[in-house]
This record gives sequence, C-alpha cells and structure tokens, in this order.
Amino acid sequence: MAADPERLDRRETILSEAVRLFNENGYSDTRLEDIGARLGTAKTSISYYFKSKDGLLLEVYDRALTFSEDALKRADEEDSGRAAIIAWVRAHARAHAGALAGLAAPLALIADLPASEGGTETELAARYGALLGACRHLFERGLSDGSIRVSSSEAALFFLLNLVHWLPRWLAEVRPADHDRAIDGLCDVLIHGMAANRSRLPARQINSAPEDESQAIFDREARNRLKREALLRAGTRALNAHGYRSLSLADVARELGVTRGAFYYHIADKDALLQGCFERTCTLITAAQNLAEKQDLNGLDILERSLRWLFERQISNLDPLLRPGLLAALDTKNRLLIHARFNRLKSGFADMIARGMIDGSVRPVELAAAEQLALGSVFAGSHRRKALLRRLTKALPSNDNITSGAYYEVLIYGLRGRTI
Repeated sequence: MAADPERLDRRETILSEAVRLFNENGYSDTRLEDIGARLGTAKTSISYYFKSKDGLLLEVYDRALTFSEDALKRADEEDSGRAAIIAWVRAHARAHAGALAGLAAPLALIADLPASEGGTETELAARYGALLGACRHLFERGLSDGSIRVSSSEAALFFLLNLVHWLPRWLAEVRPADHDRAIDGLCDVLIHGMAANRSRLPARQINSAPEDESQAIFDREARNRLKREALLRAGTRALNAHGYRSLSLADVARELGVTRGAFYYHIADKDALLQGCFERTCTLITAAQNLAEKQDLNGLDILERSLRWLFERQISNLDPLLRPGLLAALDTKNRLLIHARFNRLKSGFADMIARGMIDGSVRPVELAAAEQLALGSVFAGSHRRKALLRRLTKALPSNDNITSGAYYEVLIYGLRGRTI
C-alpha cells in the first residue's frame, strides 16, 4: 500500500520543528508539548507519528549522521587532507544556510545520545564514533601530505567539531543574502588563520593571581559573596549537564554540601539561579577581555590571551560558561538583557580583531566570521562536549591534555600551521 502523502508531509513538518527546538534549547529542555505548541497542535497529535521523544531524537540524529557521512565520502575525494576538511565544513555550513533560508530541512546538532536498554550504546552512537574517527583520518592524511601542520591533531579535531556545532547559531545572525560570503570568509580563516605573521610566537597566557580571600572570614558580606559564587559555579555545571527543566536545586545544594535552606538564602529559586549563572557567564567573558588588555600588546595577542583564559575554565569544568541554548528558559525581559550583553561581548572580540588588522598583527579577514569563530570556539569547547566525543571515539585523549595553545592553533595560524 502506498504511503499517505499528507501523513508523510505532516511527519516531515514535525521532524523539522523538532530539529529546530533540539538545536535551540537542547534535548532535556524540549518536550513533545513544545513541538506541538510550535505547530499549533496537541502532544497527542505528535505521539500519533512518534511514540516517544527519544524515538524522535534518534530519527533526526540518524538523518544528520547520514548527511555527515555522505558529505565525508564526497570530501575524501579532494586532493589533500586540508581540502577534504574544508569541503566537509563547507557542506555543513551550506546545509544550515539552506535551512535558515527555507530552502531545505534543518540539520540536527548531535549533542545528546540516549543509551539503549541495559546501558549499551546505540547503533547511532557507534556510527557517530566511526564518523569522528573518519574525521581524524582526514587530519592524519593532511599531516602526511603536508597540507596540514598542527602540533596536536586531537586538539585541532576538537576545534573543528566545535566549529561545525556552532554553525547554525552563527549563520542565524547573518542575512541569507550574505551566507555565501560569510562561509567563504570562515573557510579562509580555517585555511590561513588570522595571524599576519605565521612565524609569530603564541601570546603569553594570562597569569591572574587568585583573589585574596583571607579577609572573607572577618567580613560577612564577603563570605556571602563567596558562597553565592560557589553556588553559581555549581549551578552552571548542573544546568549545562541536565538542562533547566530537569534541574533539581536540591542536587546542586547536595553537591556543595549545603542544606536547601542555606541554598535558598542566597538564591531564591531556579529562575534566579538561571539568571545569576548567565550574569556570571557575562562577567567571566568581560574579565577575560579586561585581563588580556595590555598597552604593549597587539590586537591578536589580546584576543588569543582572552580566549585561552576562557577555554581553560571551560575544558576543566571548574569555572564553566553557561551554554547559550538555555537562554530560551529565561523570561522575555531577562532574555533580551542577556542577549544584549552577549552582543556587546561579541563586539569586544570584534574590536580586538579590528585592532589587530589596524596594527598589522591580524591579516585582512571577514570580521563577522572571525568574531563568531572566536565566540563559538569558547562556548562549544566545553568539558561536556569533550566528554561526549571521548565516550564515542578514541580520537580525543581521556585526560585534559588538550591545551589552550594547541586548541587555538587553527584559529591563529590556520590548517596551514605556524611557520617555524
């Protein structure tokens, strides 16, 4: 019996809307009711086509993996490892641009892979692991044929995968008419990097001395500030891991070894925690930009110092940033305020890049692509993403030896690498 065209169309509409919500808000914070609300229908209507949210997620991930696998096969036909990597990235960028322009179905970002019953990984997880291994092979091919020069293929692969993960968020801020130019600019930075002088030495890291907290034991206000900071750090880790809806404040309090009463003394409720964690994220980025500033440094040095300082906090999970997808859980007013702060912080990175082009440390680059590469490399380069990728493949090391310097080599010097 032939399939009902109307039913197939409806199913495709549900899948497309699910992809958008999973990409925007994350799996944990997306319900079938949310998908139904976007489509103007009830949850039961979604359940008619998909038995569960897990089933829906697995189907959109299957499609995303099929696209990436096919793109990788085509890319592998390029004449060098570097050309193959660029072709693979460009294929994903064009797919996301087509979806944003309404010309194609959206492509899911693989961020959460549910395990099958019994705790074994799904076939989908095995496919994703194989895909990541094939991506690493492209780097090894480039290192062998001389088209790529990086000190750590694991760090470069992590940077590349995080870039691909950030693509739809970046392209959503670009006018559809400018997508092709923006993607060309992105690939140009990936190939050649930002440094005008590829033999330059990496910038020195920021060695910020820890704040002297000895007086806090005598100052009640200082003690309360330190306690609130600890709660926000723990809350950020918990929100990143579990999402907003699944988060239990009792679990956050338990992690810190405090009572719920002590927790609520400093943070009134879950909404206040979310708002506080976003404000703290903005404060951390501002601190990085301020700490990197020195009169005798050029624009590229300042940019590299600030990015490395943030990355080290992200990858260790000791002082992480809150993932932007949680913005949707804020109320409208606070979401607008935080979004405005994010735009100012992004402009701060753009100012560093522009300053570098003026002082000659940064070669002429597409500014919008470069600033998004900077911002995306920080937010996507999280401990959580590294743990997921490590679980699926041996392409990334199990310990924390992806250094900030190796991670940012591609951004600074490109896949062509630093000239020694």
